[in-house]
Amino acid sequence: NMVRNNWGRIINYSGISPFRGASGQGTLKMATEGLTRAIAQEYGRYNITANCIGPGSIAVARTPGQETGPNEGHGSLNIPVPRQGTVEECSAAVVFLASDQASYITGQNYLVNGGAYFH
Repeated sequence: NMVRNNWGRIINYSGISPFRGASGQGTLKMATEGLTRAIAQEYGRYNITANCIGPGSIAVARTPGQETGPNEGHGSLNIPVPRQGTVEECSAAVVFLASDQASYITGQNYLVNGGAYFH
């Protein structure tokens, strides 16, 4: 459908950097990012973009009816923005990448992680 319509947006979830002992997670993360770049190269001529979102620690409700706020129960996070991100912050990146304003952005991995990449 995207090729036929000569327009599309593909946004994959890449996840956070793997922790020690999580080689499967690291392998999947790299495979997802590689696939995203391959799609970007192959389908860019059809006005289709492909990007990844790599969220860090995002505050979410774990149990129905139980809401958590940024950094609740997590103490001070050792990152430049010392709190958890919100679902709204992460989804704002997705909305942007799906928009026409991002039509020249493709094959990228957007880290929404408060600067955790530096640590």
